[in-house]
Amino acid sequence: MKLKGKGIFELALVAFCVLFFIISFDYNPRARFAPAVFSAVLFLLASVLFLGDNVPFFQKRFKFMNEKGFFTDVQKKEDDLSLKENNSTVVNENVKLIRILLWLAGFIVALRFITYLITVPVWLLFFTKIEGDRKWRESTYMALGMGIFDFVLFDLFLHVTF
Repeated sequence: MKLKGKGIFELALVAFCVLFFIISFDYNPRARFAPAVFSAVLFLLASVLFLGDNVPFFQKRFKFMNEKGFFTDVQKKEDDLSLKENNSTVVNENVKLIRILLWLAGFIVALRFITYLITVPVWLLFFTKIEGDRKWRESTYMALGMGIFDFVLFDLFLHVTF
């Protein structure tokens, strides 16, 4: 098993979860429940991620863990760049990064003028459709799910509007 940057990051995330879990026992007994549960769940997810990406035994069994999205071919491109330098690939990666930053800037501006209950689902709908190359149906379901989640959590449960 040869660890690369991604594997090292995942291993550091697992170690952070263990550390966070241990530190949570220094909290007040009434306040330690949330950090302990959060760190335990995150530990399980990070461990599955690490094992699925780096251990061949688990790679065969965790076939559901495939990468799909904006930067999925970054590792392949990085390997190709180490063999031969290709300026067009570097330019394409920079353009992708600039596009993401512009999407985030637009999101922040929209949050300033429109309520989050509208901004978050609409932004997520268009971001996942345009940048994530998802189908309209998938993007719509994600946006509706996030809108409902935001409404239930912030408006009904926490009684917070911003």
